Amino acid sequence: GRATITAQILAERVSDSMAKAISLSENMMREDMQTKDYIDACTELYRRYGSIKAVSEELGLAASKVSQYVKFDRLVKPLQEMVKTGSLDLSTALRAQKAAQDQSGDVNENAALVFAREMKGMSGVQQRVMEKAAAQNPGAGADVVIEAARKQPKVKQIVVTISDALDQALV
Repeated sequence: GRATITAQILAERVSDSMAKAISLSENMMREDMQTKDYIDACTELYRRYGSIKAVSEELGLAASKVSQYVKFDRLVKPLQEMVKTGSLDLSTALRAQKAAQDQSGDVNENAALVFAREMKGMSGVQQRVMEKAAAQNPGAGADVVIEAARKQPKVKQIVVTISDALDQALV
């Protein structure tokens, strides 16, 4: 329904991964993308380039975000599904899986799901407390870890909004 659109004509055919990168970059400019789209593009480009830095530069995304997106493939299937459906954000899924890993790096899928459900309503700081409790109680069941995390000192997050003038006065 538009009289004109912004477009670019390429001199030659590009690879599927490059086409995906171009499409993602264009879409990022127009709308807020879904996590799944970022995961797909970053993972495919990471497989092609083998470097988070290269993907970050190609897409104009922060390297920390790219790193997070490419870790999606390492999630156990149930956590991947939760992220795909939007019932769990990627960073929470990664923390839940980390909490469910044993010392050899194997993941207990059931524990990962329990941790994910528990962490879902928590702040990032509270999730890290859960991760720490899991690290301090290797081999313990999810219920023991959750209880240990609840016994940690309570963490309160306070957000303060101040004016520019007050901010400058504090400097």
